Amino acid sequence: MLDLKRKLLLLGIAALMMLTVIPTAYGQASAESAGIDHPLLTVHYPVKFKTVKLRLGMSKKQVGMLIGKAKRYQVPNQVYYKYRGMTVAYEGDRLAMIVPDETGSLDGGVRPGMEWREAAGLLGIKADSGIRSLWFKADASGVKQLDDPAAIKAAEEDSDVYVLDVGVNALGVVSAVQLYSREYKNKLMEKTAEMNRLADLSSALPRLTVENLSLKTGDGVRRAALGMTKEEADRVLGKSRAFRHASGIVMHQYDGVRIYYRNGRAAAIQIDLDMESTRIYRTAGGEVSLLTSAAKLERLFGKPYYDDGQVLGYKFYRSGNRLVKLGADEPLEALKDKDVYDLSLIVTDDKNRLVTYMLLCDRQFAYTNS
Repeated sequence: MLDLKRKLLLLGIAALMMLTVIPTAYGQASAESAGIDHPLLTVHYPVKFKTVKLRLGMSKKQVGMLIGKAKRYQVPNQVYYKYRGMTVAYEGDRLAMIVPDETGSLDGGVRPGMEWREAAGLLGIKADSGIRSLWFKADASGVKQLDDPAAIKAAEEDSDVYVLDVGVNALGVVSAVQLYSREYKNKLMEKTAEMNRLADLSSALPRLTVENLSLKTGDGVRRAALGMTKEEADRVLGKSRAFRHASGIVMHQYDGVRIYYRNGRAAAIQIDLDMESTRIYRTAGGEVSLLTSAAKLERLFGKPYYDDGQVLGYKFYRSGNRLVKLGADEPLEALKDKDVYDLSLIVTDDKNRLVTYMLLCDRQFAYTNS
């Protein structure tokens, strides 16, 4: 399973949505000077033979003029774009999030990969203070940093507030830098909550069939299913490349999904937030995807077979064309002659418990990773 901190960083990207531009303060400026003008909210990024400046609030056209064409990706609650290693997202036409890679920096200083103590000094904070977020408020007079906790709390719902988040790993190195509009983050959180509404779901568990041993895109055209041949997968999913998993096994990576083949047939299918995708995959019934909550999973499938807080899993066995869920108190040994399948998930360790990783596999893969 992939590094959880990396997944939570990407969930931060996925859980960041709307920007109100302050036109009176910045007017009709040039591409490089438009947007929210503050050194710690400005990303210096090398493009070809020059360094450009990116600021929240710039138009998509202005950003395109500076960095060129970026590739479009998506997760269930947002669309984002990548230019080389830098990630950006828009609300409407305006730049609402920037996540630079190690070649980008804040005002030419703070960047991923540098020592946190050095970065903290450049940010004007003590390295051991526990502070990892800086808040800013913009108005007609300019942009000012919010230092008072009460002022930050009061500004959480405002449309003209912007945040700099810095991630620091266990080695004391800056692992990530994110700039975003607070309103954008609030909107994404609202969208994620709406995706996981329980009020409209039936309390009766759905009837599961072998069709549920697959993941599909919304249009139903692209389908990754256990038991399908590599030739079938290549035909509907496109080209793949061999990918060596952390466990040492070789999987085949397509756009947004990885498949492990045993004797030419799919024995395991994986999706996660760490995998860039231009499409969104869901379980065959369309109910479960990345960012689905553990509460919604339980409403749909009942109690999981196991749940340690962050890793949960369901086990099903095949009975004709039906799938029967195995209860947590039912011994697996009694099913030694049955076809048994696992749905394993990693969820965030906060109150929302959102899915960041999903693995659908047969019994052999679940126990031997092969």
